Amino acid sequence: MSIYSSPPWEDKHTPLETFELDDTNIVLYDYSNPATPDNVLFATIEADFVVEQAETYAFGLTVAGTAKLYLDDKLIVDNAEKQTRGESFFGSGSVEEIGYTKLEAGKVYRLKVDFGSAATSNLNKAGAPVFGAGGVRIGCAPCAEQGSDLDNAVELAKTVDQVVLSVGLGPEWESEGSDRTELGLPGRQAELISRVCAVNKNVVVVIQSGTPVSGPWNEVPAVLQTWYGGNESGHSIADVLLGKTSPSGKLPLSWPMHIEDTPAFLSYRSEAGRCYYTEDIHVGYRFYEKTKRPVQWPFGHGLSYASFELDHLTVTLDGSGLDSQLHISVAVTNTSVIDGSETCQAYVKRISESKVSRPIKELKGFTKAFVPAGETKLAYITIPLKYATSIWDETSGAWLMESGSFEVLVGNSSAFTPLSSLFHVASSLEWKGI
Repeated sequence: MSIYSSPPWEDKHTPLETFELDDTNIVLYDYSNPATPDNVLFATIEADFVVEQAETYAFGLTVAGTAKLYLDDKLIVDNAEKQTRGESFFGSGSVEEIGYTKLEAGKVYRLKVDFGSAATSNLNKAGAPVFGAGGVRIGCAPCAEQGSDLDNAVELAKTVDQVVLSVGLGPEWESEGSDRTELGLPGRQAELISRVCAVNKNVVVVIQSGTPVSGPWNEVPAVLQTWYGGNESGHSIADVLLGKTSPSGKLPLSWPMHIEDTPAFLSYRSEAGRCYYTEDIHVGYRFYEKTKRPVQWPFGHGLSYASFELDHLTVTLDGSGLDSQLHISVAVTNTSVIDGSETCQAYVKRISESKVSRPIKELKGFTKAFVPAGETKLAYITIPLKYATSIWDETSGAWLMESGSFEVLVGNSSAFTPLSSLFHVASSLEWKGI
């Protein structure tokens, strides 16, 4: 990539500087050069494009600025003359413009992108924030015959004993600076899952995403949510799938069935520069419990190769006033032949009438217990009483530890809390700080 102070495609001249690129997602937010005041700059990005098989290819340009893509000097994509605002580059960029061309196998084409910085785009006059010199994302994909890859996957699934399907999202669909517009899996991934599950009953779907995705999960025998685990993701996933490690993770969020079920569905966007948090304190599992809306998987849910039973709950109070501590213990029995870990979750529910509206129950503490096969261990959770029972009192501008009756609920998810015990706070006390 070569940087210029004026368009080199209009007047050939020496570049200010040149870079070797290893990524086609080029971000110039932090770029600066004394010769390009006000971040007005231009660039050419060039590479050899080697075609492995004869095919029609789709080339795409997403840009915060202006850009045109050429193959052997033939214009393929124009994202400069007429642009449409999109969500790319933190809302300052365009939608992806796509062009198609048929290429010959074995031929080497010269690919060139002419780029103008964010200041060269008329999109910036519509009120969106501008970050430095902007950026450009270059994409390419062969246009395979519609459905051929899915057909091949289904035929392969018929011939094997077990199937591992890896699906999910990535930075193209979820990242900072933009919101997902739908809960479903991109492309035809949901169709892939359904069709493979229809011909093979031993399917594990591995989801890689940072947020929930909807899909035909009721058709799938097993689902492994792996998030974005970094360099060791592959090894970790393999260890779980092969039984070397018993999974013990728990969902840190509720997994909705539909995007319309989410707490902020009606008010997540800003209007006239204002954003209203209409869900108030009823976020996550608090919302789903309050509205009695079903979810795919509840907050705190997570299965294991081992199985556990929770029993013998005890709840005691010690100390006085704001220094009081709530001590919880529960017996965790591993009823399987596999060593494993279980997370005991302690929720607190207000029984007496409260000064303000409260969630049905709130997670106040948790602990993870490793229990060898066939053994029982005690798990302990200690919670400061003021954290377990307080509300924010707007009239006094302080936290209020309310007097009255409360219930401790213990289980392994927000939807399964079979153990309970009552405790009582004798007097209300105000406090400030954290």
